[in-house]
Amino acid sequence: MGGRFSFRRVALLLRSDAECVCPALLKVTLGAGFFLFLYFLATYGYDGSGIISVTTDAAMRWKGSVSKGCLVLAMVFGPSFVYAGMARPDARLAFMMRPASAAEKFVGRLLLSTVGVSALVLLAVAVADLLHLGFSLAAGTSDGLRSVMASLARETAGSVSDIFRPAPHDWPAALAHGLNAVAGLLFFQSLYLLCPLLLARGGFVVATFSAVVCRAVFVALRHCLPDTVSQSACDFMCMALGLLLAVANYAVAYRSFRRMQLVNGKWFNI
Repeated sequence: MGGRFSFRRVALLLRSDAECVCPALLKVTLGAGFFLFLYFLATYGYDGSGIISVTTDAAMRWKGSVSKGCLVLAMVFGPSFVYAGMARPDARLAFMMRPASAAEKFVGRLLLSTVGVSALVLLAVAVADLLHLGFSLAAGTSDGLRSVMASLARETAGSVSDIFRPAPHDWPAALAHGLNAVAGLLFFQSLYLLCPLLLARGGFVVATFSAVVCRAVFVALRHCLPDTVSQSACDFMCMALGLLLAVANYAVAYRSFRRMQLVNGKWFNI
């Protein structure tokens, strides 16, 4: 479909995809929230008076850190679900026949597999938080009722502020470190988008192996630099390289997505 890029069509695609996969994803999210709640209960203990303690400062910081880790993993691994819901040939045919351009379909699936998956992880944490609050209320706790979502917000805000908080007279180093972290996230995210598009099977495994190799190469390159190169300069170089590779991965992924054709119910990149 030609014409200008339309955000309205992207929104319609997102709504259609959400309606198709929403029931199954809600079940998975509720199940993930329950298992996350069980994982949170690993910190329970007794304060000596028979009252269960699950909301100590250390326990809540740990639960916030676990939730933050799940959210980061969702942002990195989410693009690997770019073809989620299209296992059947009829679903693939319906996707190809939608009245939207390749760019609109690509942006829609990318948003669904990144923002959508991250939102589902937040929903799973919220479900676990509600169960956690209910358990604390029913069992009794000497530390009061405390929210895991609030701990997640504090841990996330603390991590962001730690990355970008400049040391005295050293704000370039803090800025370089923060931008390097963002570039690394975008690069690894682009790997998990590209490999499933290029490979019909084993895309996630190949992306994981590539991420490990690339991480090792980045570390080796940093150690090969002379000692006269400052840490901030090294971070800026890694940031530039990471962003360059991420843009290249996204470009190749879009080109692969645009050239994808459906033949006898199977995807072919021609």
